[in-house]
Amino acid sequence: MYMVRNVWKCARGKVPECMEVVKSVRASWARDGNTTGKIYTDFTDRMDTIAFEIEVESLDEYFNNQRSNYEVLSPETIESVRQFNINTVEGERQIWEVVP
Repeated sequence: MYMVRNVWKCARGKVPECMEVVKSVRASWARDGNTTGKIYTDFTDRMDTIAFEIEVESLDEYFNNQRSNYEVLSPETIESVRQFNINTVEGERQIWEVVP
């Protein structure tokens, strides 16, 4: 089992706009059957940071899912991604192995 955490540093004051996109991503994973998604906002770190993490059984499955989801995007999703990219400064992905 792996935990995948995406961390985004948003432009100053842009967390609300970005949060809506992250919530829709979490909802999409839940519709696909993965309800482990959690969203975090900074408390003591740099201001305007959002983290989203999800647990997955297989990294191959995770990356295949990512590729297939981005293969054909709806116009609404394209606009959400565009707005998210405009409102964020940088981001990173961390992958952790979950130790039982």
